[in-house]
Amino acid sequence: MIASISYAKRPAPKEVSAIIHGNHVYVVTHWAHDNGTDQNGGYIDVLDAKTGVKDWGIQIYKTEYDPNIEKDIQDVFITNTEINFFGTSLKVTDELGRKFNVDLINKTVSKAK
Repeated sequence: MIASISYAKRPAPKEVSAIIHGNHVYVVTHWAHDNGTDQNGGYIDVLDAKTGVKDWGIQIYKTEYDPNIEKDIQDVFITNTEINFFGTSLKVTDELGRKFNVDLINKTVSKAK
């Protein structure tokens, strides 16, 4: 029997609860192979609440990787999301404490002040 030992550079990101609002479900998608980008973290999928089918998705921020440092320790993950009272904006916070606003009508991202 051969034992396999995995040495993680950092702990896996904590799951962020999906938000159901109106006709949509807002889901944080951590992994690049699931979010269709070249980075882990920083991505939200928007699903149809009735069918669960992806309606659209948006990259919240771009992580600039230093090629001289292992990529996995540079990943930055989303830690919290909340929708505003009117359901028109999604506030996103990442591990670095940065805050972003996603305009759910225009599907645009801006840094929060």
